[in-house]
Amino acid sequence: MKMTVKTGAKALLMGALAAGICLGMTAGAFAQDEEEEVEELAPRPVRVRVVGAYLSDNSVKDFLGAPILGLGASYDFKQTESRIPVHIAATIDFMNKTRTRDRRKVEAAYFAIGVAPRIYFKPEESKLNFYAGAGVLVSFPRYKVTIAGTEQSQDNTISVGAKFFSGMEFDRSFFGEIEYILPGKTELNSLNFALGYRF
Repeated sequence: MKMTVKTGAKALLMGALAAGICLGMTAGAFAQDEEEEVEELAPRPVRVRVVGAYLSDNSVKDFLGAPILGLGASYDFKQTESRIPVHIAATIDFMNKTRTRDRRKVEAAYFAIGVAPRIYFKPEESKLNFYAGAGVLVSFPRYKVTIAGTEQSQDNTISVGAKFFSGMEFDRSFFGEIEYILPGKTELNSLNFALGYRF
């Protein structure tokens, strides 16, 4: 695999924007640690989720169908103890779909790892809490089109990507989330809806 110019200015710009958000939220997280101490809750650093992905490219989405099943997981390696918590997580995202129709075969997939802080809008002990965040990704996207056994196009490079998300969490356990992910290949950009559990 190799980095190529195909990663594109758009992906780099979105990655830079996500990086800026990440840095701002991370700085806020460390600053908040010093503001006040609250009663410590049992940590729940692991989050797993099932994703339904809707590709932004309509021609690819129409061929492959929607939603495409995906999976995600994260681990909070840093979290504040302030009244308005910020969690900084290492993340993994995966999506894969292959379909053959009328002698045409399309393969679309990505595997991405990254760092994504999220900020909650209420204290940690709240039963119902809303959050938002952004992440920077190192992505391994794959997009391949084969027609009548002849490969027409293939892109399988290491790329820089980004994700932006918001969600609602119930009692520090079940959560629903909506995100937009840019894995570094335009055909694979997607709006995702996820359900998950934190433990």
